[in-house]
Amino acid sequence: MRVSTVWLSLLLLAACPGGTGGSETDTDGPGPNGSVLLGIGLSPNDPIASVDDTIAFESRAFYEDTSVEVVTDLVQWVSTDTRIATIDSNGVATAIAPGVTEIIATHPDGPSAKVNLTVAGANAELTGVTLSPDPVSVPSGQTAQMVANGSFSDGSSGNVAASCTWTTDNAGTASIGTSGLLTGVSVGSTNVTGTCGAFSDTAPVNVTNGSVGSADLTVSYANVVGVDGQLDFSLIIENDGTSATSSVTLRAYQDLDQAPTSSTPADVTYQLPPLAAGASIPLHLTVDDVSPGTYNTWVWVDATGTANESNENNNVSGPHAVTLSAGEADLMIYSVETLSDGETTLYEVEIENIGESDASSFYVDIFVDQLADPEVGDYGDAYEEIYFLAAGDYDTLLIEAWGGPDEESWWDSIIFVDSADDISESDEGNNIEYVTVFVD
Repeated sequence: MRVSTVWLSLLLLAACPGGTGGSETDTDGPGPNGSVLLGIGLSPNDPIASVDDTIAFESRAFYEDTSVEVVTDLVQWVSTDTRIATIDSNGVATAIAPGVTEIIATHPDGPSAKVNLTVAGANAELTGVTLSPDPVSVPSGQTAQMVANGSFSDGSSGNVAASCTWTTDNAGTASIGTSGLLTGVSVGSTNVTGTCGAFSDTAPVNVTNGSVGSADLTVSYANVVGVDGQLDFSLIIENDGTSATSSVTLRAYQDLDQAPTSSTPADVTYQLPPLAAGASIPLHLTVDDVSPGTYNTWVWVDATGTANESNENNNVSGPHAVTLSAGEADLMIYSVETLSDGETTLYEVEIENIGESDASSFYVDIFVDQLADPEVGDYGDAYEEIYFLAAGDYDTLLIEAWGGPDEESWWDSIIFVDSADDISESDEGNNIEYVTVFVD
């Protein structure tokens, strides 16, 4: 079965897709000085690349004694869709084709973290870049991850920090690494500049002594959906304060009648890495093996009170009510229209979910000139991923394939929805549709 690229769940190990991805804290592995490993992070944050580009990822381990260790060569690297990008044992990814895949790093002691890697089209050109956070505040001796938000000519966007050249005006005040990781060196002010191809942007940097100002962590966005026996949390964690945080704990709760307390067992626990003042982290969490029903979910950032905050009363978010249906999804192809000039062929495919449950993260594959039915897991000549389709809803896809029949022949094409069998359906027999393509 092909691994889904959005709500991938590994024994409840989900992580922040930001450049400092989080991880579950259930581990027994001690750090270099005998300290407990809290979690690992990844950088760069949600990078975007063009076809044939390479991106070097870095993984860092966070320990209970606040120490940090680079573990890039220690973790196991995986790309969930090798048709989009591959990654080697050193954390170097190679962009293969346009699309989105997840890059996952797993520590031998258990914690895992992931980011999204977006690959733009081969001819897409960078049209602009903006740095964030802007401005950035970081205590002396601590770090903050810079993000270079790049826009491309094909409409795609993402973090291009890995392909930028980074500098600061005064290295004695703040230094910066090749992936955009900024380090406060001494108290003062300077500027950081990211130069990405023909474009650049500059943000002011304020390095504090660590005792000036306070952090303020909040769950600024929380959306929970129930699908395929899972509760999927989509969150944004923000630091609205004037000082960076150290590594903090985030907990999620499946069903509580009232706000959690320190003695309430969490269903998922994650260790978030340091967060600069004004910065935010998007995060996806998944609770597996959930029975049908209605649940009141909660999220608690800095659940252990690690951060020194100006407001300690805005860390809990909830209740967020969510209903998980007892029925199953049922995906089918409602209609297919084609247009071909012999050079390229466009398929307009309407997908419907006529079942009783929502469906998340499945593929639609097109086999352009094929008579025999494909097998589950076969890769089509063209494909697209649908990230979410609610029960009773539909989605219209425009999928382009190279080539087409000549004027004296035709293509017998096959469209296969849920081609990797990612979705449990009430009817698995209506996932294939046939169409004959002629030159228009």
